[in-house]
Amino acid sequence: MAESNKSTQVPEFIGWRRWLRSVEAAAVSGIAFACLSAISFSMLFALPAITASDSEILAFYRKPGAESRALIALNLMVIAVIGFLWFIGVIRNRMGEREPKLFSTVFFGGGILLSAGLLFGTAVLAAPSIMLEVGGRVPDSGSASMTRAVGIAVLIGVVPKMQAVFMFSTGSLSLRTGTLPRWLIVVTILSAVGLLINISFFTPSVYVFPAWVALVSIVLLVRPQPRDR
Repeated sequence: MAESNKSTQVPEFIGWRRWLRSVEAAAVSGIAFACLSAISFSMLFALPAITASDSEILAFYRKPGAESRALIALNLMVIAVIGFLWFIGVIRNRMGEREPKLFSTVFFGGGILLSAGLLFGTAVLAAPSIMLEVGGRVPDSGSASMTRAVGIAVLIGVVPKMQAVFMFSTGSLSLRTGTLPRWLIVVTILSAVGLLINISFFTPSVYVFPAWVALVSIVLLVRPQPRDR
């Protein structure tokens, strides 16, 4: 009896392993990253702006439950980054031995730097709320404005350049391996160029990359995949 139960559990375990490495897993993790990161960005950028006056900043953080918004956004971003890392892993697994080493290294390294930048920028924006939650102290307007400026510099100034590198490498790998269709490769390259040459701090630009990941994930779901070697 025990042997029969063991024999039924092993195929189920193998089935889960195959699914976690499948293109469906990449699509689900990519869509999860896109949705959660977009929600996190919208919650974080609803905090007092850099141009807010001292009285507006202090009034915001003195409201009951003011710290909850940033803490929820921080945790959502952590989960989103985990999904993004899984997205990277499954995509590399799909490419297998076909991936060129140069572009695959840039693809992997850019994804790691991008993930670190997202976590750091989100943590900086959430820092005043964490001070209020953990220390019980209302942040002064100067420190709140400074953390806001640093977070925006990371998320809108630095991270989009890492996103552009990741998208360039993804487009190059897909062109060589046929992982994505040609029209999506063109969209990828054009979006990467836009992020790379953008030097403004235009807040809605943070949603370009999540939208692109969601588009790639949907295409992976609906597009027939080539046979693995």
